Formats: sequence, C-alpha cells, structure tokens
Amino acid sequence: MQLRFDPITDEDDEDRFLVVRDELLDELATWAETRFGDIEGERAGSAGVFVDWKYGYGDAQLDVVTRHDAAEFLLEWCPRKVSAPADAAVGLAAGVATYVEFMADTGRLEGGAATAAEVMTFVADITDDAVAAMGDVSKFGIAKSLFATPLDSSDGSPLPDLFSLDDLGDVTDDEFQEVLRQRMDAFNALPFDERKRVTDAAIHPAPMRVPLSFVHVHPSDDDVAACVATSELVRMVDALVEWLGGSGRPVTGTGAFKLTDVAELVDLLGTGDRLPPEGKLRTSRELPILTLVATVAEHADAVDLLTTKMRVGSEWSSRPVAERGFLLADALLDLGAFESWEYGTQLFEPMLELLDDGVPHWLVGLLPPGTEMELDDVIDMAVEVCREQFPMIGRSPSTDLWTGPIRNHLHELFGILEMAALVEIHGRREETGPDGTTRHDGGVIRGTALMRAVLPPFAHAAGYDFDELPDLAEADGEVIVMAYATGALDASDIVGRWRTGATPSERTAAITSVPATTDDPGLRVGAFGLLEELGDPVAAEPAVRQLLDTPAASHAALYLVAHGLAEPADVDGFVTIGVLVDHLSLLLDEPELMAEMFADANDGAAGDLIDEMWRHDQPETLAVLEALGKALPDKRLAKAARTSAMKHRSWLANRR
Repeated sequence: MQLRFDPITDEDDEDRFLVVRDELLDELATWAETRFGDIEGERAGSAGVFVDWKYGYGDAQLDVVTRHDAAEFLLEWCPRKVSAPADAAVGLAAGVATYVEFMADTGRLEGGAATAAEVMTFVADITDDAVAAMGDVSKFGIAKSLFATPLDSSDGSPLPDLFSLDDLGDVTDDEFQEVLRQRMDAFNALPFDERKRVTDAAIHPAPMRVPLSFVHVHPSDDDVAACVATSELVRMVDALVEWLGGSGRPVTGTGAFKLTDVAELVDLLGTGDRLPPEGKLRTSRELPILTLVATVAEHADAVDLLTTKMRVGSEWSSRPVAERGFLLADALLDLGAFESWEYGTQLFEPMLELLDDGVPHWLVGLLPPGTEMELDDVIDMAVEVCREQFPMIGRSPSTDLWTGPIRNHLHELFGILEMAALVEIHGRREETGPDGTTRHDGGVIRGTALMRAVLPPFAHAAGYDFDELPDLAEADGEVIVMAYATGALDASDIVGRWRTGATPSERTAAITSVPATTDDPGLRVGAFGLLEELGDPVAAEPAVRQLLDTPAASHAALYLVAHGLAEPADVDGFVTIGVLVDHLSLLLDEPELMAEMFADANDGAAGDLIDEMWRHDQPETLAVLEALGKALPDKRLAKAARTSAMKHRSWLANRR
C-alpha cells in the first residue's frame, strides 16, 4: 500500500491518495472496533480528519507521525478550521492516538511501537491544551468565527452558535443547514464595520508578543539623509520621474509600460533586468525590478497611475531627498519585495508572501547599532520557516527542487533591501551560472540608519515589543542610561545630541538619579560608565557624593577616588565587593569572560574575594558564585566558589 505521496509535482497523486485513504480507514475502523469497541466509528472518523490533514496540510507521508505533527494538528489547525465545540478536541486527540497505534500495530509506522508510544504520550499531555485552543476565539478561521459570533434571528431571539449546538440534541442535516442559513442571513444583516471586525480577526490574528530588552534610539536626520544618498531605489525612482516629465507617459490598460519603452527604461534606470530576445517579452511586468520600482513608486505617491497614463505625483518633486528615501523604503516594506512578481507557479505565491512577511522578523535583530548577522544564518532560518509552514515541500521527495529556489529568492530579497539602502551586505560571494543567472553565497548583513528609522512600526506589528527613544535631545536619564547600557546608543551620540543646552552638572545629575534608585546592576554599571564618557568629574562630584547613601555607594566611592575627588581613607567604609558582583553578573551568559574578569580582579586583590563575596547581601551574589564554581579553570578557586555558594544560601536562610 502506497503511504507516501507528492501532491506538488504529481497531478494524479490525489486520486491515488483517496483510494488508499478509504482502504486504510476501513481497515482502521475494523481494528478500532475490535481494539476499543468503537462500534460507532468515532475514533476512525477522527483519525480520518488527521489523515486528510496529513495529505492536504502536512507532509503527505502517512507512515510518518511526529510530535510536531500532533501539535500542529491539535493546537493550530483544528482550532482554526474544525467547527465543533471545544470538547471535540478530546475526540480529535483520541483519533491521532488511535491512528499511530493502528499504524504501529500493523507494521506501517516509521519508528514502530516506540514512536507510537512517544506520540501517544505527547497527545495525552496536550489534550487539555487542545480543548482550550478549540475554545479560543482568537484562533478561529473565518468560517468558524462566523459560527461562533453571537447572532440573533429576525425576531430578536438568539441563534444557536458553535458552543450551544449540543443543546439542540440530535439534529438532521436539513435542520443543521437551516441553522446555518439563519446564521448567515443574520451575519449579512450586521453593519459592515461589525462584519469586518469578525472577518479581519480571523484573517489577520494578532501575533504573539515578543518582548525585546533594548531601547531603540531613532537615528539622526543627518544619518538618515546620508544613507538615503546611497539608495539605488531612490536613484531609480528619480530617473523614472525625470523620464515621465511634466505630462507623463502612456501605459497599457493593465498599468504596464509600453513594450516600446521597456528597453529604454531598463537602461535608464539601471534595473539589471535581463531582456528576453526581441518579440518574446509579453508585458513589462515580466521584468521584476522594473515592475517593483514602478509599484513602489506608485505606493509612495511618487507617481500616479491613471487609466492610460503614468505621471509624476503632485508633491513628489518638492519633497526633500531624505523624505523621498524614507517614503520609498516604507512603501517597499509595506508592499513586500515580491508583491509585483510573476510567480511562475501557484505554489510559490504563498511562499514568497511568507518571505515578504518575514522581513520584520529577519531584520529586527539588526535594530541596535553595530549589530550584524551572517546572511547564511538568516537564510537558513527563513528556509526552516518555509519547511515548517509548507511541510509538504520540506519533506517531500522533491524537496531539493524547492529549497534551492527559496534560497535564491531570499538572496534576491536581501539584494532588494540593499538596493533600498535598508541593509548593507558585506563579503557576499556571487557566481554566474551557465544560464546567465547569478547565484549568491555567504556575506554579513548590517542594518542602516534608514532601516532603523523605517522598521520599528513593522516590527511592532509583527509582534515585537521594545522601548523607543524618538527624541534623544530631551530623553530622561533612565532611558539614556538604559540605551547606553544595552548598546543601543553610543557615548558619542549622547555627548553630541542629548540635552546639549543643559549644564554639565544638570546632565550628570540626570544620570546619577538612575543608580540612586535602581535594583538593576546593569544600570548601575552603565550609569558610571556613562559618567566616564561625559568626562567632567568635577561637575559630577556633587551628584556622585549624594550616592554614598544609596545602594550605589561603592560605585560612587571608587569614582571619587579614581578622579582625585576623595581620599581612599575617607570613603573606604563605602567600598564593598558589590561593584565586582555587579560587573560579574552582567557576564552570566558568557562564563569564560566572567571567569577571566574574576581572575584578573583576584590577582590584584589584597584579600580573599570569594570568601568576602558569600557574606555580601545582593540578589545577584548567589548566581555569580554558582557560575564561578562552574567556570573558573582553577579547580581550587572553583571549589571555593561552590562552597561559598552553599554558605551564602545558609547565611540568607538564617537572616530570614
């Protein structure tokens, strides 16, 4: 019996699947009746839903079932697609468990009984979650949302919804269809805005929120303008605008350029599109970059597309070049780089849409200045997302036919982002194949000032939460210190752009207000690091001295001594091991660096730092001692750190 299918490339595949499906489920029904007494065929029916999902939405391999398959089916697909009460998830979960047990028992399941046991245990563990997901309206698809929305009949009485169908008892198909008709009539009678609210929530469910621990500092206007000056997209649109002239140029009825103008435009704009042999080009829309430039220009109001003419937008030429670059980059991210492409195959359309939707996810990690990523790592991540979203491609026998083009399209995508000056790509290798097409490999990707200006609203819409600092000039001290401590802001930016009209004493007072009250060691360390960058210890002295009565007293005392503003003997009583604990706690995720920092400090210390540390009352002390016990290469010191960690726990317990 054939158990693996390839619906992507085989036109007759579905017919063979349906034959196998019926045969397999008939056999399963007989087996389940004997095994469970499933006379009504409920388990076989639920297993059939899973089999249909495997073929239509999964990998089409009926002999392969994983925990991921079970989770995707029960926690994502069923809540979105299956119009049934929440507790129907119990039966659907039983169907999955029944299917894998049956397939193992009949020698058909890859991995045999061990895999069946693993999947069945997992299904049992997530059944309660599946019930909750089935009742979560935020997961409903359109049809299911319509069935769950509270609606009234024409006489004002409430109509049965998805969750009250059981109250109707046994209903015939005709009665069920009548309930469905009444609900559709009632839904269509709702005001447009109310109908749109229901359908939009199903089509565009709210993304899961992901908090990010950095402060995004908006770049300066000068940095954005300098970046826009390098934008190939701006240059191309400017060339298009100049070509259109004052009266515009004719276009076809579909908005494409006239074929007689195409060669001139490709050359004038420098799009790099490869023109086919004369007479082979059917429409200018077959040229991806030329079409993209025109589409983005229209979306940004650089041009207006009329019925038979394209003309320059009324306000475009009067806009500053930096604003034009911002609007074009914003339009590109809003539309997607592949929005106007001819896909070639129906399957590539949703796949390229997925890649376009992924751009905020690929780029959000580049928002902090100075960050970079290996381009191949980003592309590997994107390919894996495609495999997860389209498992029939990722696991089918023809998978290599698809992952290669996906990688090529991703390189094209990042090339378009570079063309718009949203990213910089360094060290990428390229090779021209025998067919004249270019292949890319490797490279490092970095975000630009323009990207940092344009991307934040797209990142927020994609589900990312992070603090923003749009106006550096008037930001408060805590935001400035946090931005500096997390690397979102360089000291030079703070010195040159933050409260430039304030006196040095006023600026240092704003910074020292942070360590006076914070419990965050990173902010304490960051504040004093920033004071060093401002470089005016005399102006800072009054505010720093006030910190001698706060948890930041050790930092303050060492700062005063380092700058000759206090004698060591005068502030010695304020100095504790806390400063070292603060610095070490910031390296808990980098144990080798933490061990190296401690070793350097210990070599120059007069006493036993580890012994001193266990009596230090600070929340981070225990984590630091435990980490040192694992990371220190000196076995004697590592053992001492582990002993001190135990002593610290006992000391804390006795103090309570």
